[in-house]
Amino acid sequence: MENVPVNCTTLDIKAAYKEKLLKYHPDKNKNATNVGPYSIQQIKEAYEVLSNPDLRDKYQKELINTSKKIGFSNTGDGLDEFSLDDFILEENANDDEFSWYMDCPRCNSKNGFYLTEKILESQGEDISLDFNSQMYQIIVQCSMCSLWIKVNYAQQQEE
Repeated sequence: MENVPVNCTTLDIKAAYKEKLLKYHPDKNKNATNVGPYSIQQIKEAYEVLSNPDLRDKYQKELINTSKKIGFSNTGDGLDEFSLDDFILEENANDDEFSWYMDCPRCNSKNGFYLTEKILESQGEDISLDFNSQMYQIIVQCSMCSLWIKVNYAQQQEE
């Protein structure tokens, strides 16, 4: 049901259900040529799912997963945020440089995201909120699909 907040109560859902039924039911709405975009059956199905806590939870998880697969998220700006701690750390023995890998959450490409110390140092943006910590962020794309993510990390100070 539209215009019902994700965190609403069962009573809110019931009220929205009754409102939609009255608005779109052909016996209650005299404008028979255009009763709206929803059938009574769709409104009833939505109520059945949203009024049952287990079905509602399952539905919300499916929405989140579907949104991620098509490249949208609910973080406000369209990009999911990860920490460098979410990546797998690997040390390259040849040049003592570190690399980080992470499988893509959308296409499941193995090591779809790849970062090196050089990439972090040259492309990271300082997002520190105070002088006591040095926080950085980089925006990277999966090597196999069009998913972009934000990666947050702290840069260690050299002595």
